[in-house]
Amino acid sequence: MLDGVEILTARQTDLEQEENMKLSDHFHMPTIVSAMTPFPHTVSADAPIPAVVKQMEEGDFRHLPVVQDGELVGIISIHDIDRLIHPDRGDTDRWVTSAAQIMTPDPYVVSPSESFAVVLREMIDRRIGTTLVVKGGKLAGIVTVTDVCRTLAEVLEDRYGIDSVA
Repeated sequence: MLDGVEILTARQTDLEQEENMKLSDHFHMPTIVSAMTPFPHTVSADAPIPAVVKQMEEGDFRHLPVVQDGELVGIISIHDIDRLIHPDRGDTDRWVTSAAQIMTPDPYVVSPSESFAVVLREMIDRRIGTTLVVKGGKLAGIVTVTDVCRTLAEVLEDRYGIDSVA
């Protein structure tokens, strides 16, 4: 009989194998790890907006998880920054504002074992473009609409080929 440690290790191995599988190779509902980008970059809650913008531009990111004292506290998107610098808002203090002041607090967070379909349905219902994946209290990955589209494109290409239009 397996003890708790062996069971946990077996489940971790299953998740690692699933992360490396193509979505079309699954015989059951895949978990969210099949679409996530592991080990996302983060930004500090007290980071000034110019530093956030620079990190987004250099990494070609549209979303960055926000951390404070090693804990996930929110998410900031390019849309949050666009709203900040939109001409209707004015430009008073826009460059001294920190990430924490414009981030979305309490982002949608799931475990790596969450069903891919459940996460997508929740993203639709909440009208959000990003989900954060947390394992053991630590940020493990990020899933964006772009990740979902890439995953779906791979499934369609595997199934129908790239040039197969009726």
